[in-house]
Amino acid sequence: TGWEFLRLTKYQWGDIHIIFGFALVPFAIYHLVLNWKPFICYLQSSFRNFLGRGKEVLLAVGLAFFLLVGALAQLEAVDSLLHLNKNCSNHPNASVSGLSTFSKLGGGKQYRGGR
Repeated sequence: TGWEFLRLTKYQWGDIHIIFGFALVPFAIYHLVLNWKPFICYLQSSFRNFLGRGKEVLLAVGLAFFLLVGALAQLEAVDSLLHLNKNCSNHPNASVSGLSTFSKLGGGKQYRGGR
């Protein structure tokens, strides 16, 4: 699955993603420290609105808890999502067609395989 985009390989894009992720963490922390009081006020008002939704909140928290525990315990149902990601990355059409084919799919057109 050796695709390229803007003359950078898949692995170079991955490296850039990781480097920028690590570089932006200190700025995110600094931003949070500078805006701590507004952040807390926002969380409090959002939490009050969040609790007013009952069933939706329970469903969302339950699903998040299931995914967390499932990922940590490597449950088959959750682990299959990781395998799906890996299989999609290694799919033959992903490497044969490349990003140029996928980028031309706009306007509701369906991908039918090939080049």
